[in-house]
Parts: sequence; structure tokens; C-alpha cells
Amino acid sequence: DGGDPSLVHLTFATSFNNGQTYNLTVSNVEDIAGNAMTIDNDDFLFFVPDTPGQRDVVINEFLADPTPQVGLLDAEYIELHNVTTTKFFELSNWEITDGSSSGTIGSYALGPGEYVILVSTGEVANFSPLWPNVVGVTSFPSLNNAGETITLNDDGANLIDEVTYDDSWYQDVNKEDGGWSLELINPELPCSSASNWIASNGVDGGTPGSVNSV
Repeated sequence: DGGDPSLVHLTFATSFNNGQTYNLTVSNVEDIAGNAMTIDNDDFLFFVPDTPGQRDVVINEFLADPTPQVGLLDAEYIELHNVTTTKFFELSNWEITDGSSSGTIGSYALGPGEYVILVSTGEVANFSPLWPNVVGVTSFPSLNNAGETITLNDDGANLIDEVTYDDSWYQDVNKEDGGWSLELINPELPCSSASNWIASNGVDGGTPGSVNSV
């Protein structure tokens, strides 16, 4: 780079394909003193972000009351699911809110059919060794055990999904006491209501980051 000798520009003979993961290998690049680098490899996903429509991404599972623990971490989480088969979404600056407080989602590429776990930024280090598809949320809203409304908006403040829940959705008096997540039964239905939610059947009390047990 003419203005920054520590920066090297790479150009490629062919265009990248949207939604494809590539492996980049670079070797023998020299600094201004003539020192050559060793081989370095890195994987990257190339994609062009799509504009989301309502319920292209759904609130698919959430843990509002983590105690007493069954097997999950002692922390609240919200799982999102991309229900589309072709679209990629960049979640940076999307917002999750419970009406009284709002959190901003960090940068994350959510591909077709994929899941991502939203946690407070302070919990990322605890979740990521167990589930790689985790992203931090600044000012993660504290979810009420007895129920409230969770709203997901994109970076343009457009409503993407919304869930208003209460204890009856667990359909199990033992599980509503804590430690079990609420899971969406059919994420492809056009709306989300009490009949489409139930307490998780997962052995750990939930299935964060993957297809729901129900």
C-alpha cells in the first residue's frame, strides 16, 4: 500500500461466490526490511447481506429463568433462527428489547437455516467454549420469569419478530419453576402464539444453538 507499508492488498482473478467459505493462504510476503512471512492460513465467509423481512429471523428459544440449573449455564439467553433457505443476514446493530431495556447485537453473519445464541457480552467467554455460534449483546435485557414481550428489530428499527410469553407456555408446572428454556415448536408458522411454544425436552434443559428438541 502506497500510504501504509504494513498493509498488503490482494487481488483475485475470479469473483467470490455469495455464501461460500474460502480458505486463504498467504506466504512469502516481505516487509520493507526484506523479511519474508511464513505460510499463514485463514478461513472466511464471503456473503452479500440481504434485507430481512418480518419473521425471516425468528426468536426460536429463550431461557428466562436459569435457576435452579438443570444442565445449562446460569445465564439468560435468546436463540435466533434464520428460517430462510437462501438469505444471509448481518446482525450488527440489530436490537433485542423487552420493552423496558434494549440491547444491541454485535457483528455476526447468520446464514440460511442457521442458529445463533444471544447473551450478554460478559457471558460470551462462558458460552463460546460450549457453543461456537454465540454473539454478545450490549445491555442484554433482563427477562422476567413470569412473562413479558421480547422484540427483535433490525438495524433500521424494523420489526423482525416479537414474542409475548407467560408461565402457562411451559405446559409443565415443574419446568416453569426454572432451569428450562421455552422452545418454538414450528418456526415456519407465520405467527408465534401460546400453542406454538412449550418447555424444552432437552436433557440439559434447553438446546441453545441447534434445532429445538420439540
